[in-house]
Amino acid sequence: MATSETLSSLSTNLAALTTRPVASGLAVDPFTGNDVAVKPWLFGSSASDILGLTARAGTNPSVDGLPGFTTAIDTAGAGALRLTSAGQEQSSFVIYNQAIDSSLGLSITFEFFSYGGTGGDGISFFLIDGAQSPTAAGGNGGALGYAARGGTLAPSAGLVGGYLGIGFDEFGNFSSSTDNSPGGIGKTTDSIAVRGSQANQYRYLTGTGSLAGGLDVTGGAATRAAAKRTARIDLSPTGVLNVQIDLNADGDFLDTDETPTALQGFNVVTGNGDAAKANGALPANFKFGFSGSTGGSTNIHEVRGLSIGASGQLLSGLSGKSYTTFQPGVVIAPNLVVNNTVGSLTAATVLITNFKAGQDVLSIAGQPANATSGKIGNIDWRFDPTTGELGFDGNGTPAEYQAALRQVTYSNNSATPNLDTRNVRVRLDSLPGGPANEVPLQVALGVAPPRQPDILLRNVSSNQVVAWYLQGSTLVQGNSVVPFLDPAWAIVDSKDLNADNRADVLLRNNASGEMVIWYMGDNGAILPGSGYITTAGTPIAQVGDNTRSIKLQQGWSLVGLANVDADADFELVWQNRTNDEYAFWNINTTNNNFVSADYFRNTTGGILKTGSPNNWDIVGLGDFVGDSRSEVLLRAPQDQTAYWSFNVDAATSQVRLGAAAFLPETGNTTGTLRVRAIADFTGDGRADILWRRTDADITVLWTTVVNGSTLSVTPSTLAAAGSPVWTIGGADDFVGTGKTAPDGTADIVWRNRQTDQVVIWAIKNGQLSVAESDLVKLANGNEAKTGATTWEIEEANQFGVGTAIA
Repeated sequence: MATSETLSSLSTNLAALTTRPVASGLAVDPFTGNDVAVKPWLFGSSASDILGLTARAGTNPSVDGLPGFTTAIDTAGAGALRLTSAGQEQSSFVIYNQAIDSSLGLSITFEFFSYGGTGGDGISFFLIDGAQSPTAAGGNGGALGYAARGGTLAPSAGLVGGYLGIGFDEFGNFSSSTDNSPGGIGKTTDSIAVRGSQANQYRYLTGTGSLAGGLDVTGGAATRAAAKRTARIDLSPTGVLNVQIDLNADGDFLDTDETPTALQGFNVVTGNGDAAKANGALPANFKFGFSGSTGGSTNIHEVRGLSIGASGQLLSGLSGKSYTTFQPGVVIAPNLVVNNTVGSLTAATVLITNFKAGQDVLSIAGQPANATSGKIGNIDWRFDPTTGELGFDGNGTPAEYQAALRQVTYSNNSATPNLDTRNVRVRLDSLPGGPANEVPLQVALGVAPPRQPDILLRNVSSNQVVAWYLQGSTLVQGNSVVPFLDPAWAIVDSKDLNADNRADVLLRNNASGEMVIWYMGDNGAILPGSGYITTAGTPIAQVGDNTRSIKLQQGWSLVGLANVDADADFELVWQNRTNDEYAFWNINTTNNNFVSADYFRNTTGGILKTGSPNNWDIVGLGDFVGDSRSEVLLRAPQDQTAYWSFNVDAATSQVRLGAAAFLPETGNTTGTLRVRAIADFTGDGRADILWRRTDADITVLWTTVVNGSTLSVTPSTLAAAGSPVWTIGGADDFVGTGKTAPDGTADIVWRNRQTDQVVIWAIKNGQLSVAESDLVKLANGNEAKTGATTWEIEEANQFGVGTAIA
């Protein structure tokens, strides 16, 4: 027998080998590299160049390590621990030479591969008395290097100190007494059998019949990948044994024969009440190892991806959850615990097994609802909206993976949700065959709560942006959102682009032509996934990293966001005054990628034009007719105002002109009367138009009226603000009954930069309300001050800075 250098001098080093500290932690060794990851190891084999790390060149081991082969078989990182070649009458063993406290129990997972030969014999995983350091394997052939082998053909003793041997036996004789120690059910191919201790003559304790799918892939053309199987072995501190096997490499033990009944809950100490099978008390300490064996039939036998630690669930703390649609995502496993592991983990999965595409969303707490990827420390995560699987990748400690898994959320904003209870599976993929724990999640129908609007302000001097919000009935300054990095950036519009009940912000750079979307989170946070609008790929978040960003084409102006095709998504609307052309872009808001673009079309499909280049401008986008899609409001210097409405052509999917008409003249031909807000000021579900003079204290409201398919407006002049320097910063539904709930009508936000005042006017049925119950009490009586006259109001919308209204 060939042995390691350590074993060859065993008589002089025995004391050192047997007095190493007792370990209670985990051993993790992938066996894929050119050296082992944990030490020390003992090893031995019946011949040279049959045992070793396939990615290690040279038969000499590292100190306390394992040997390689004369010529490396695999590249580093792609190897395995080979126990036998496909030659006859071979046996080998490796033992992790550090005793492990048995009082904690053991939980073991590893991958194994039996392939490339004629179907014999198998691999054993064994536990021996921690006080022993064997110098030879047990019998070869059907004894699988653990048990004794009798008969006239190469008889041999069993493994010294053996307590428990679990055989993964393609040939079948580990279950037979004819080729082994006492007991058994006879030769059983492709089976798992358990044999007892040296003191009990390695007696057969329990085992399976032939397993569906088998344990090996025979023939010279067979590959390691095709032969992959994963085993999980659990031994409790009281001796209760459970063995599972992943036969089809799908990452679980849920398929046929993968959790064999005969191998669940067998007490090796008591023999499950059979005195002949009783192994007796567990040794105080264990050592563990592997052995491979061939006889007249052969296979290559290899193992990889070893993980061993204290027994018990690797994942605990999971319990059922409930979720009501349209609410913020519920954290699935806030109390999850990753048990009994040290070192690094590299992958985990959270999966909805009865996933409902288009409804169920898994994400990470604090991320935008449409985010499908991101990073938590060194751990990357990604969600596949077609399969319902959220995966984690990257080296991380168990504590880091525990923290990441505790942040996974479920949400569902479908208007017609499937209310079946979802089954959410959590799995540690980096522990081969890691358990797939499932937790039920009940889904109930809910209604999205309204939010009070917020006010987004920008300091034109410092370029800082902040959000103010209503706290009860008081307007208070909120958190800083982000400093602009360049004064060339301008806010274009705000709409809820990712369906999370918060308005998001579209920006453009007037110098470079680039565009950015901010996805807004609670407390004024800019969420991950925000970044440049790009041609393809993942979002670019950092300003300056804009290699794939799309830039504005010369002559085109970005007008704003509108739902022009009634598909629940907002499009970017463009105008080219020189060419008299109007267009829109579709954007994938899960990754900020450009999807498609088209012109607005006339009734026959041609490019829609006003017929007067360099004259008309889009001055507003809103649902003026109440048809759930946006119309376009245009203005020309000759005191002409018109609108376009659109339909989607069923045959071509083009957005075509549905109606066009002039609206009344305003009486202002100097260009000083300008549209300042598009919002529903009357509560009828249609957008109205708010005008303000730049040279006089005059504010005009056009409320929209629809007669059949014709849009008209009813003009009215609102009360004077007190000075022409008052400007309208935006409009939204701030004020309602009891001051804290919206009432369905938009209110007006004013700014006076000379006096540093911010004021909200409550609008009721299109008129200014002065009732005490409708007034917002601002930070300073009936007004608020920013602290500097350099602040300008950019937008009023529900950005999620304040809390939702219950």
